[in-house]
Amino acid sequence: MINRPESAVWWLHPSWCVLMTVVPVTALALWLPAEDYRGYWRTFRFVDWSVIALSMVSLAGLLGGLAAAMQIQRPATAPASFSPALLVSTLVERHLRPLLFWYRATFILTLAGYISWFGAAWSRGLSFDELQNVLLRRDNAIYALKDYYFQTIPGVTTLTQFGMAFMTIAALLGLGGRWRQVRWAMLTVVALGYLRAYFLSERLAIIELVVPPIALICSQRTAAWKARSVLIRHGLNAAPAIAAFLLVAFFASAEFFRSWVVLAGNTESSLFEFSLLRLTGYYVTALNNSMYLMGVCEASNIFPGLTLDWLYRFPLLGQILQLDSQLRSLERDGNFSILQNGANPEFTNTGGLLVPLIDYGWIGGFLFWLAAGFVIGRVWRSLLDQRLPGLLMYPMVFIGLLEIVRIPYLFLGRSIPSLILLAWVSFTYSSSWWKRHRRLQALLGLRGTSPAEGRA
Repeated sequence: MINRPESAVWWLHPSWCVLMTVVPVTALALWLPAEDYRGYWRTFRFVDWSVIALSMVSLAGLLGGLAAAMQIQRPATAPASFSPALLVSTLVERHLRPLLFWYRATFILTLAGYISWFGAAWSRGLSFDELQNVLLRRDNAIYALKDYYFQTIPGVTTLTQFGMAFMTIAALLGLGGRWRQVRWAMLTVVALGYLRAYFLSERLAIIELVVPPIALICSQRTAAWKARSVLIRHGLNAAPAIAAFLLVAFFASAEFFRSWVVLAGNTESSLFEFSLLRLTGYYVTALNNSMYLMGVCEASNIFPGLTLDWLYRFPLLGQILQLDSQLRSLERDGNFSILQNGANPEFTNTGGLLVPLIDYGWIGGFLFWLAAGFVIGRVWRSLLDQRLPGLLMYPMVFIGLLEIVRIPYLFLGRSIPSLILLAWVSFTYSSSWWKRHRRLQALLGLRGTSPAEGRA
């Protein structure tokens, strides 16, 4: 196994991803007085000092699982001249046929989902005038599109969620020297996600398409980029701050067509200030909502199944396991209704860090995160070793870690289809990938691993 810390920037590490989000959001949520919660986001403050203990339980499980996964084996060290980009490029070329197959399959599935969705909207009477109303910033134009014309179709619109798998596989092919072959398809899917983000106010739809390729490329190209200049090295280290600024700018551009239409004349704040405050609210109120849900669910013995959202909504599986009635019960009595009754319906994110504790209690939540942390750690280890599971799966895991305070992204129905597909592709071809990996090590004069390590 090869360990090259310089091959991945520090902020890609799962521990740093979690801490960069959890620490500042928790500190801000505790620092803000109850008056600010009511004034800024029209909700009561439910966060108290117990959130520190609850967060520590979740973090102890997650970080403990990560640490255990990283200590399973002690990898050998590669020469400083080793190029991870060269190894991955060669391995992609050796697995070109299956990767191209899944690249085309996920592209077709994604397009089919969007075509079906737009077709259904058109059959409901969607016209270019309705789309133009959004661009002209007419009141409630976005909500009309989202709530009526673009209603989701279970099992059909879910196909659009294979876009994340497509973008990841396409980026891996690009690292193998196939950028010319994949770039137009990638731009097409990103354009569809961009339209979805702006016309349906679903900003996560574009973020989850753009972030995985960036994470994958950075994990493989960092060493070469850092060697070029000191400026690039500093830019990579400052990437979290730059990304935060770009996120606010993107959020502001989307809010310009949404909430700012109504509020522009009723506030003295600028669009940027308004957007920054609203974006902050999504994260702070998510943690606040987690605390509220924990108290209400425990008192009323409600099991919201936040970590099982994907299971209830998975196409056909819900019908086969007869979970339909349970899903309807959850939607009627579960987290959304609870939040409508006790919090601001505009800020209905349930949070992600504390949801296992809400579902399974303190001990169960700790064990849940311990297991999840171990799996995430193994995927991260696999990325550092240029193995297929890490290359394909960690970019999506990276999104889930960044959003861990706001939503349980890795347990949602929107992410599970791509994660399952990427896991299937990874483990189907992982053995042949690793065998060729070791042969290339030998050809490049690198020190390999023992057979036991290779199977780990």
